[in-house]
Amino acid sequence: MTPIEEAIAAIKSRELGDDLVYQEYADTFGVYRNTLARRHQEEELVLYIRDLTERELPPTRAIIQNFTSTIAHKHHQHEDKLISKYTTAIDATRHTADSYIKYKLYFDLLHGKTEEHKILPKNSYNMDKKGFMIGVIGRSKRTFTRAQ
Repeated sequence: MTPIEEAIAAIKSRELGDDLVYQEYADTFGVYRNTLARRHQEEELVLYIRDLTERELPPTRAIIQNFTSTIAHKHHQHEDKLISKYTTAIDATRHTADSYIKYKLYFDLLHGKTEEHKILPKNSYNMDKKGFMIGVIGRSKRTFTRAQ
């Protein structure tokens, strides 16, 4: 491992809530503080994008530009990890799932489970994993993590 990789590993292994002072790690591992901070922040950003992608909420290009404006000064540094694609307002799977029979089966099951477990209507929430505002936002360019 290179000294910068060792420094980043040490940063990641610190206790949650500990203060992060890049200069201390830079001095310990003999690397430049700015390089260490930038590399660590870039890695954290890629992990954050991966997490959002797994939750099927990939960030827009504008959001990523806001994040990266202070971190990455070089473009296309993470092409091996990230990819930009256009999304559509509604995907084909969701479109084919739109049928009266499937909705009826779903709501019959939902109603049965809420009665079985005595769940009050005020305690039910919409946890649509596919995303928010489908059909309203239309087509947009999003950044995803590359399949590995």
